[in-house]
This record gives sequence, C-alpha cells and structure tokens, in this order.
Amino acid sequence: MNTLELLKAARERISSEESWTQGAFAENSDGAPVMVKSPEACRWCAIGALESISPPDEPLVFRRAFRELSATLDDFGWDRRMAAYNDMSSHKQVLFLYDVTIRRLEEQCQK
Repeated sequence: MNTLELLKAARERISSEESWTQGAFAENSDGAPVMVKSPEACRWCAIGALESISPPDEPLVFRRAFRELSATLDDFGWDRRMAAYNDMSSHKQVLFLYDVTIRRLEEQCQK
C-alpha cells in the first residue's frame, strides 16, 4: 500500500458521519474509546482512520500520509495539531482535508 492508497482508504473509512468521531482515535458502538485496530472499533477520527488501515509492516506509509495531511493543514494556515483540527472541525471539513491532500498527491503523480 502506498501513501495515496492509504489516504483514500482512510477517507473512505470515515466517509459517513456515523463512522467518524471526535475526542478519541476510535470508538466502539457504545461510544467508548477503543484501540484503532480493535475489531470493536466502528468510528475513527482523521488520524485513527489512517492508523487503523496502515500496514503494520510498513510504518513509513503511515508517517508519509500523516505528513501529507499535516502539510495540507499548513497550507490552510492551521497552526495546531491534526487531532485538534479533527476535534474542532465538522465532518465535512475533515473530509475536505483528505480531499485536498489526495488531489494534490494525484496531481504530483501526473507530473
């Protein structure tokens, strides 16, 4: 899995508002925090979605994807951590962060 594939899969994981959360990396159906790769997890934040799908044998893929999302936040003028962006933004804004990052990487791949 490469960085772009991971970003697309993570975005898909939180594409519905019911599969996204704030204040925890992942939650179960009762709203209790769980580990991001737990079989009980059914809601993830922007970072938890990335981590939940990232291949355990390829840690650099997660780091690159996280760095790309952070670069997009820098472009937005956001000067806080990505977790704060997730927790202080709407679901649509978090998806927009993913969309802009994915679009930028796709454009870079075409060059």
